[in-house]
Amino acid sequence: MGIVGCSSTTTAVSKYVTIIDVTPSPAPDLPVGSTLQFTAKGTFSDGSIENITNEVTWVSGNTDAATINSSGVATGVAFGTTPITATMEGKTSSIVDLAVISNSSITLRQAPQVNLTVDSTQQFTATGIYYDGSTANISSLVSWFGNAPAKATIDSGDGRRD
Repeated sequence: MGIVGCSSTTTAVSKYVTIIDVTPSPAPDLPVGSTLQFTAKGTFSDGSIENITNEVTWVSGNTDAATINSSGVATGVAFGTTPITATMEGKTSSIVDLAVISNSSITLRQAPQVNLTVDSTQQFTATGIYYDGSTANISSLVSWFGNAPAKATIDSGDGRRD
């Protein structure tokens, strides 16, 4: 009588990350004090693509300009630039350059003075003028208030005066 045995070795094949893509790329300019959400998507060895934003290690190469937290939220610290990368399982994304900009002034622009009638509106615009001479509408980023609320109000979110 003999004993016959079979041995079967099963090797589990696990998927692993092959590529990490970070967005937005290119990154928009980030004003000092503002935040920007980065997202990481991983392409895996089985061809699948997954959001891995909260699984990667985020790195800002110049934390004097911007920091980035474990959820991929960058915060502008000071005027400058920094490379942003995401790493997982020994794979690192391509560098996304992030420019942190500072407002050098804020101006208010409106149409020539008008008398408002009851239930009419006037749009105000806040324009940021940056160090490089570029401008941007920052109306949604500033706080609006009026000095005569009994006569007229101003929408704190968009600068519309009623």
